[in-house]
Amino acid sequence: MYVLKNIIKWLVILLLFIDVLFILVCNFSFFGCVAIKIDENIENTSLKAGDTVIFRPKNEYKEGDIILVRNLDKIYLEKIKKINNNIIETTSVDGKVDYEEKNIEDVVGVYFVKINLTMIITFIITLSLGILFLIFDYYLEDKKSSKNVNP
Repeated sequence: MYVLKNIIKWLVILLLFIDVLFILVCNFSFFGCVAIKIDENIENTSLKAGDTVIFRPKNEYKEGDIILVRNLDKIYLEKIKKINNNIIETTSVDGKVDYEEKNIEDVVGVYFVKINLTMIITFIITLSLGILFLIFDYYLEDKKSSKNVNP
């Protein structure tokens, strides 16, 4: 029972750490990652309005990658159509509009993970249950230690 309790305790701590890490990545440019919120549904993809998408920097890209491209002070969501050395040809993510060639150095990052409402609710539940478990575990340990003390 003691071993199982410790395994659960460390699993909860790990999940809490992952929750905090995702919160940091979504709200800040953390580990070089960039998070953006999708404004509208994008055809032919699983990206829907309201989703938060995390992009991470990468050294190598391949055709078909969904990327963030910086152009002056704006960032655009595009898909790599063709790569020639340091020049990339991109298209809109749904494939309907072709864009001009860009330098590969303008790429901010490649699509890494999508965070939707279901994932956020799961994080909140995990975080809440984890905190409750740790509080309950601390309370039980405190009660057990006070019973073991002989006056």
